[in-house]
Amino acid sequence: MLRSYAYHLTFLMMLITISLISFLPNYNALPPIASLSDHLNHFIAFFTLSFFLIHGIKLSTQLTLFYMFIYGTAIECFQYFLPNRVFGLDDIVFDTLGILFFILLYQRIKR
Repeated sequence: MLRSYAYHLTFLMMLITISLISFLPNYNALPPIASLSDHLNHFIAFFTLSFFLIHGIKLSTQLTLFYMFIYGTAIECFQYFLPNRVFGLDDIVFDTLGILFFILLYQRIKR
């Protein structure tokens, strides 16, 4: 039970952190550790968010895919209106790949 709360809290902290980073007007102002490949950052972020969403909030894999896809798409839509940020369909693709990869791994391990 305590582990579930830790997962839940970690998910919420990550969601807030990723949202704040996503809305920064200058992505290049981030420390070098966050400056891997933009696509790799998206993949890792959504893989990890999916992990904590399933373990913390106990959503099904279908709902996890749905909610995480909507979240990633919403971020990209908001970025369209921010200075120095752009809507990136490729970012949505890598968000979705991170989610799907986690779900496939999760289902395989769960068996």
